[in-house]
Amino acid sequence: QTLKEKNALLAQLEAEKVTVQSHLKEVLGNLEESKGKVIQLTTELEHAKTLSRERANANDKLRAEMEKLRRDLGRSRALEGDLETQVKTLEDTLGQSKARV
Repeated sequence: QTLKEKNALLAQLEAEKVTVQSHLKEVLGNLEESKGKVIQLTTELEHAKTLSRERANANDKLRAEMEKLRRDLGRSRALEGDLETQVKTLEDTLGQSKARV
């Protein structure tokens, strides 16, 4: 090869090198941007997981409270029945007492 051909080939290789370097810089920029997005999405996912755990804990507490309220309601209904029986007994006793007087 002549010196002219070698210089032309060298210039062509240098131009390709610049193109490749430019492309690599673009790819690295895209990777950095993607990395930032991954970090952001990871943070959002962790936040969503935390909210989900908090919601699950709140739901468990609500279920326990509802169960307690159901038990309390059952006891209240039982007491109401007992009180109604006692009131009826007292009314009957009072009625019998008035009848004797």
